[in-house]
Amino acid sequence: MSCTQFEDDLRRYYLGEEDDKPKASEYIKMQTHIRSCPNCSVIAEKLKAIQAAMNGIVRQKASLNFYDMLAEKLPKPSPVSIYVSKVKRKVSRVPKFAWITVSAVIVLTVLYTMFKVFFPSFGLPVVYYNGDVDIRKSSDNSGMKKLAGYTELTNGDKLKTDSSSIVVFVVSKETSVRMGENSELRIDYIQRARGEGYSCKVNLIEGALWVSQKESNKFDTQKLQIVTDNAFIEPLGSDFDVSSNDNKTILRVFNGKVKFYHKNFQDEKSMVDGGHSSLTSSDQPPTSPAEIDTTNTGGWEQWNLNIPMLTGNLLQIKPDVVKDKITPPRSYMPFFATPAPSVTPSPSPSPGL
Repeated sequence: MSCTQFEDDLRRYYLGEEDDKPKASEYIKMQTHIRSCPNCSVIAEKLKAIQAAMNGIVRQKASLNFYDMLAEKLPKPSPVSIYVSKVKRKVSRVPKFAWITVSAVIVLTVLYTMFKVFFPSFGLPVVYYNGDVDIRKSSDNSGMKKLAGYTELTNGDKLKTDSSSIVVFVVSKETSVRMGENSELRIDYIQRARGEGYSCKVNLIEGALWVSQKESNKFDTQKLQIVTDNAFIEPLGSDFDVSSNDNKTILRVFNGKVKFYHKNFQDEKSMVDGGHSSLTSSDQPPTSPAEIDTTNTGGWEQWNLNIPMLTGNLLQIKPDVVKDKITPPRSYMPFFATPAPSVTPSPSPSPGL
């Protein structure tokens, strides 16, 4: 038998509990080994000394109030630490798959919020309309329906007016768009970028639009584009109207400046100033700006020019307030309050130029 096993028997004999001590046969073998093994003999003497020291310790029974006195002397935990301990115990009982699910939801929520903050999209609120107006939401495949209430226009939405209806909606806090009678448009694209910037494209399918845009130093980041079947119109802080019928696009600028160019002649861009008009057709670039008589305006033009509240921050105005404070124009017709310029062929470039 090895010394290691005898060392274990020695510890059990001298320091172990009564029911754990070696049996008589094991004790005889242990004593025989001790007499023949100097190393185990030394260990036995040390264990005897430890046993004697332990037997000299007087064991006393604790008094009844001992633990109460001890609790008073120990530092008491604060309410916060007690609450934290309770929370930890409850949290420790939550299954692992629940933690994974909650963590995934939190991560997705944070990512969605960040995307909305840096690349938020938004709708164009309708703040006023008069007469019967048809609308087709891009999310509704059932076709055109009568406009009821004040909705927000989003990507792909369509609006259509009849012979006695108009619509006013907001593009940004500095820009409003008004549809004349017998007009149809579609919101091709709208997206707000970071900060105050946005990008919006309105497709005038037919009819007429009036755009009122306050002059601002933020137009580099705020881009509105109106497209027709043959032209692009980009306002630079202006009041103007544009009409599209019979493959012709007529632009009239009353205040400010508007960039005007043909889809097929984009190198021939025209800057039209206030008090001027220009025209394109299916195969002609914009004509040279021609003067218009801004003092001889009709009901539609005068109505738009005389409503300053529709050129301010319409995002702060409730639709019912707008409806109570303005009345429809005397005439919905936005066409030709002054003669439109005639289309003249562009001169061919001279050889060598």
